[in-house]
Amino acid sequence: MALTLLFPCPVFRLAPQVLAVVAVSALGGCIMPYAIPPTRGEIGAATTTGDHAPAAHVAGGAHFASGTTGSQPTFDLGIGGFFDWNEQGTAARGVYTDAAVFVERHDSTRTSIGLRTELHLPVEMSGPGFGAKLRIDHEMFGSTSKGYSGSDRCGFIAGAAHGTAAVGFYAEAGPVRLPTTETAWTASAGLTLRLPSTMGIVFGIPGCH
Repeated sequence: MALTLLFPCPVFRLAPQVLAVVAVSALGGCIMPYAIPPTRGEIGAATTTGDHAPAAHVAGGAHFASGTTGSQPTFDLGIGGFFDWNEQGTAARGVYTDAAVFVERHDSTRTSIGLRTELHLPVEMSGPGFGAKLRIDHEMFGSTSKGYSGSDRCGFIAGAAHGTAAVGFYAEAGPVRLPTTETAWTASAGLTLRLPSTMGIVFGIPGCH
């Protein structure tokens, strides 16, 4: 499915396709609009002091710097969720907030240092926990503000993306009060992925091959 860039204004150029979707939907096609906020996700490994097995770690949420283009921001703010698990089951889960400052910026790479705060949700019969971690991120990035479309005989997709895409790595560490009321130190490291804000529409004909 070849993608065709839509310039200079993706919204107006998409209008005929949107009208076509509405017109053919009555013939049995399926319409699915979609929207993705400016996002950053991560996957890595985590370790906690005390009698805790190493855990796999995933997290993701909406981040300000993923939705910017042109003159790059000097800071990033984010909010999202995280989940850690190991051979014993769920190790940690909850929500986080991020605040970071970009201390090094070039045309396609940048480094930030910041603070992540966490609210650990209860696991089994325990109460909530809290954490605070010092964090460093380094990433290769590129910004975009373009429309796209593609089609075949079974349907088409059309939309627009605005913001920054990036891949990188992170490391973080800090104290945490676990839901079991135990106080410990935890550290995590891994890979990150940014996605720009994206919205569009997909049309498909069920049973078409």
